[in-house]
Amino acid sequence: MSPIYPSGAGGNTPVPLLQPFLASDFIHDEELPRLLKSAQNDGCTVFPLIVGHCTYRLSSLAKFQASNGPDEPLESLNVGQQNKILVRVAEEISAIMNPPSARRT
Repeated sequence: MSPIYPSGAGGNTPVPLLQPFLASDFIHDEELPRLLKSAQNDGCTVFPLIVGHCTYRLSSLAKFQASNGPDEPLESLNVGQQNKILVRVAEEISAIMNPPSARRT
């Protein structure tokens, strides 16, 4: 089974896609511990993205700032609002993956 979150180069910018399946045993027992360990030990930045109404506030991911509010999952927003959030997340990930010192002038 593939991870619930896509990751950037080197796997250092996971974007957990949170929706009702957050309660599944596989997610709880396999995916979340691996993600949290990477955040703690490897210094990866986590960008939780709430797709659907879920138990985010009760999860171990609640200590991370979600890209959108738990009361406003992507599924409840219009396309323009969704795109605004997705662009902001992409820009934040790009800034991490391509720091100014690594960019060519």
